[in-house]
Amino acid sequence: AYLSVRDYLDGAEEMGTERTTVGEKLTEAVAQWRRDTGLWAEVRVEGREGALPAGTQQQLVQIAREALANVAKHAAAVRVTVTWQGGGAQPVVRIKDDGRGFSGVTHGHGMSIMHERADLIGAQVTVRSQPGEGTEVVVMCAPVNMEGEGDAD
Repeated sequence: AYLSVRDYLDGAEEMGTERTTVGEKLTEAVAQWRRDTGLWAEVRVEGREGALPAGTQQQLVQIAREALANVAKHAAAVRVTVTWQGGGAQPVVRIKDDGRGFSGVTHGHGMSIMHERADLIGAQVTVRSQPGEGTEVVVMCAPVNMEGEGDAD
């Protein structure tokens, strides 16, 4: 089971090419995570979503999945919120939990995966955590040219 989950998180399965938004994909991923873990989570979609390349969307969702896997494995959280702020020039995904938190820097497989995926799309991952205060993973995308929204010729 562990290897199946790791393949899933590593992106061994490809996401479809259907035209869905990042918010919809995150909602689907969180719903699956809730079913798999029995833990509570909500998704918030803020702002009007601009067009992002399919590869960027896939990496953002996979980063969120990895962050959620870390919550399930380490956080002992009661509440998790995944927020997609896609309406501005710099889209952001936030995964915040109310779990045990931690101090210092972590360098496990999951953190490496998140940073590698972010590097592929020019995004930056920041992890904020304090013992007893929970953890927040913030994925800030590279600035997007909002004038070029929609289909390219």
